[in-house]
Amino acid sequence: MLSKGKTLSKASEYEQLFGTRHRGPGRPVGSDGEVLFPAVDVHPALSRLAARRAFAVVHEEQRDRLADLYAKELTVLKRRGLPQVAVDCNLRIDEEELSAEEAA
Repeated sequence: MLSKGKTLSKASEYEQLFGTRHRGPGRPVGSDGEVLFPAVDVHPALSRLAARRAFAVVHEEQRDRLADLYAKELTVLKRRGLPQVAVDCNLRIDEEELSAEEAA
């Protein structure tokens, strides 16, 4: 079994899909490493705008699923607690905030 702070929640689709509690900045990619929007012979501004528009459409179409996933992931993170999530994500949280969270 992984040490504390390293185990993945079976209730987290994010952790099960990406095999980690936290990924760095940017959009995560699936485990297959396939590029979602392959570079094509087009100006980068057009490519970025097309990607943003595609994400916006899928987001709108999947609003209910997105809300459901958000609630599930929030439950996992709340159960884990702010101090542990801060360590996992390499976040600096003010000591007063951490103390208030632990008291709640």
